[in-house]
Amino acid sequence: MACDEVLHDIKVKYGKFGEEVVKIQMQMVNDIRSKSLEDLESQIVSSFRKVAYPENDEVRIVTAQSSSKSVVENVYSALVGNGKIVDEFDFDWLVDLLKDVGINILRPEATPSRRSSQ
Repeated sequence: MACDEVLHDIKVKYGKFGEEVVKIQMQMVNDIRSKSLEDLESQIVSSFRKVAYPENDEVRIVTAQSSSKSVVENVYSALVGNGKIVDEFDFDWLVDLLKDVGINILRPEATPSRRSSQ
C-alpha cells in the first residue's frame, strides 16, 4: 500500500526536524491507513452481496443483506434464510431427512433391549 512507502520515507525526509515531527508524521500516515482499511472493508462487504447456490438443476442467485461487517456472515444469513443451511434441528428431523434418501435409522425406542435378549 502507498502508506507503507510513505512510512519508509518519513524518517529520511523529516528526521532533520526532530523525533517529535517524525512521530507526528508517522501517526498521521497510520491514521490514514487505518481509515482507508476500514473504508475498504465496508466497500467489500456492501459490494459482494450476490450469493449463488444450486437449486434443483439450476443456479439460484439471491442478494444478501449487508447487515454485518463480514461477507461470510452475510452469505451465511442469506443461505439460512433461503433454507440452504439448517442451523437448528433435532434427531427426528435427521431421521426423516435420511429416510427421504433411503437410509433408515432405528430410533432408540424401536431397538430391542439387550437385557431381553440375554
